[in-house]
Amino acid sequence: MKLNLLLVAFSALLAGISPAFSAETTDYSDESYDWAGFYLGVYGAYGEGTSKSDVAVDAHPSDPFPGIHAGYLFNLDSVILGVEGDASLADLDDDIVSGGLVTQDFDNIASVRARVGLPIDNTLLFANAGWAWADTEYGYLVEKDQKVISGPTVGVGAQYAFSNSFIGRIEYNHYFYGSTTYDLETQVDVKNSLDEIRAGVDFIFH
Repeated sequence: MKLNLLLVAFSALLAGISPAFSAETTDYSDESYDWAGFYLGVYGAYGEGTSKSDVAVDAHPSDPFPGIHAGYLFNLDSVILGVEGDASLADLDDDIVSGGLVTQDFDNIASVRARVGLPIDNTLLFANAGWAWADTEYGYLVEKDQKVISGPTVGVGAQYAFSNSFIGRIEYNHYFYGSTTYDLETQVDVKNSLDEIRAGVDFIFH
């Protein structure tokens, strides 16, 4: 439900931003938009994680958070290739009281990704894959342990060029963090993953 609400909010954002850049809008009737160049962007995201262990119930840390990204796109006519890095101020948490207090936090999510896209005039449909990191804290009963976790990430999304320089985007990403051992009174193995949807605006330098 929260992810659906975020999609609705992004649609409203696109509707509000389009008139603001109307004076700068590119005429796409004769030529396709040039996606090549370096870009900077900001985004808002909503993430929900899943943490599974054999000693406690599953935790689902979640929350909205902001982030920034930067990258470069190469225009190969019918295909767009690129590389991107992002960093966020994520602070996802979940506290469960079930046979004892279980806590799980995901903080400061970051990643480096390769991108491939299909340009359709001023729209770009893309997929990405890369490697991601996050700070985590897992607690069971009265003990807690912190670990930096990492793993592969994949995603899909779409971008729309409002003008020659301003681009809106929406995307979905999944993070496979795998199993992490937290050192509590006894060692606890926790399998972590995360689903995220984000919406943002980029400024591209052609």
